[in-house]
Amino acid sequence: MTVRWNVMFAVLKGEAAATLFVAPQDWKTYRLLVATSQGKIAEFDKGTRTAQTDADRQKIFQALYGSIVFRVFDLQQQKMLDDKAFVKNCFTQ
Repeated sequence: MTVRWNVMFAVLKGEAAATLFVAPQDWKTYRLLVATSQGKIAEFDKGTRTAQTDADRQKIFQALYGSIVFRVFDLQQQKMLDDKAFVKNCFTQ
């Protein structure tokens, strides 16, 4: 995983901090979109290198996690869906 992260980040770190990094994934008839800014990825990368304790690492992870945006696009209906309702309907019993 570390090698993959380093390869991906090496390509991205030349981009402006405001650049939006989006990772789409098609699932059934939906496109799941996960996004964050390049600046937040850079902060995470730097923070993981300088963190001294597990508490520091947890704080850095929480900052990245808090910056992530999750959206769902219905490919059949061609519209964005409410992500909380989508998760409730598709992933809870």
